[in-house]
Amino acid sequence: MTAALLLAAAIAAPGAPRHQAPTDPPPAATEAERAERLEVAFGMIHGSPSPAFWRALGPEAVPELERVARDGSALPGRRARAIEGLSHIGGSRARGILGELAASEELPFPVRAAALEGAGRLLPPADLQRVLEPALRGARRPADRAVAAEVLAERLPDPGCRAVRSRVASEAERDRGTFWRALRRCSAQGR
Repeated sequence: MTAALLLAAAIAAPGAPRHQAPTDPPPAATEAERAERLEVAFGMIHGSPSPAFWRALGPEAVPELERVARDGSALPGRRARAIEGLSHIGGSRARGILGELAASEELPFPVRAAALEGAGRLLPPADLQRVLEPALRGARRPADRAVAAEVLAERLPDPGCRAVRSRVASEAERDRGTFWRALRRCSAQGR
């Protein structure tokens, strides 16, 4: 029997231990351990690290995440992953970074979308509305406006859905379809 068959038989056997979801990772103890965990996070092809994974890196990871998020020569996916980490670690510095990046028209779409979504996770409602409504009203790319619409519809249903419906009404016919997720969320909430 091959090793794979033996493993399958052991897993299927009655009383065999079942796979359990991993517990929250322990905090990163050293700078080297933190750097290694960041490389694991940046290298993931499928899925994303859990919020607990990011929080376990601690606020000490914020400078490195900021460096990657702002690095115009880094791959957009790597930059977006760094922004995701910032949004889960939190803190005033991360809030400032996400607010600034969410407002930037110069970022590649995946990076700005991550900043808009990260702002939705991290910013309090008043700040979120202040940061995202300009993107909803005036971003050059329809896709950027649509991401801002989704976040506003999810986090601030009443004012967000009013702003989304107003924006969609003023969109060119060819661009209205990009807002379907936000509109669906508003409809599901009865807004």
